[in-house]
Amino acid sequence: MSSRQERNDFIGTVIDDSLLDSAIDWIAHNMTPEQVFDEEALTQWARENDMRTPSETASHYSPEDVFDQHTLRDWSEANGYVEEQ
Repeated sequence: MSSRQERNDFIGTVIDDSLLDSAIDWIAHNMTPEQVFDEEALTQWARENDMRTPSETASHYSPEDVFDQHTLRDWSEANGYVEEQ
């Protein structure tokens, strides 16, 4: 019986890299990520590439990332906050 390495060497010799490239190209154009990978793998990819869900994204921004100082001061004063002296 052949070893795993021998089988891998045989497959690597018999099957050209272009076959693998063609298979990957076909998958990319004919299938969705969910059909190829499980949710855990896709979630890991998203997190490693700084992607977040909408609820997570909201928590990563501070008010000054969205609003100017004037708008935030108006909100603060309207909600009972006063500037310290």
